[in-house]
Amino acid sequence: FGVSRIVPLKEGGETTSVTQENKREFVQLSAQYRLYSSIEKQIESLSSGFYEIIPKDLITIVRIILSLVAPLTDLFIQFNEKELELLISGTPDIDVDEWRAATEYNGYSSSDPNIVWWWRALKSFNRDERAKVLSFATGTSRVPLGGFVELQGVQGVQRFSIHKAYGESDRLPQAHTCS
Repeated sequence: FGVSRIVPLKEGGETTSVTQENKREFVQLSAQYRLYSSIEKQIESLSSGFYEIIPKDLITIVRIILSLVAPLTDLFIQFNEKELELLISGTPDIDVDEWRAATEYNGYSSSDPNIVWWWRALKSFNRDERAKVLSFATGTSRVPLGGFVELQGVQGVQRFSIHKAYGESDRLPQAHTCS
């Protein structure tokens, strides 16, 4: 920190000036150094720990299967955070009764026909479908370790809530992950 040093990005690089002709190569080599070479040991440690959780063979198999299903647009397939979460943790077990007990209602009561129907429908869903509903409504398919009473909102712990949508009777459901 606070110390300048010269890092040759290629052999003889410390004596090579950047020109119009070689600036593209300089940017590529500079990016390679900053994003990989300078933190290579840390990346290797992270990868090692990651592969202890998810075996490298499993990721390779998933990539092969996905490459057969969808055309590749890059040299490899990237997982988004939700796919990675499901790969690491699996689909969560969602206790609908606990979810119901931790829910607050605005414009409804727990005995209103729409609410009874909602919970009946959720109970009929399989694990994956429940996880998708939870993800749609909260932004995550995981239940907090402390249960639904510890769902997090923008301003901290925020209970799951169902709000009556006033207006036209044919309105579609809405979900908000912020208050």
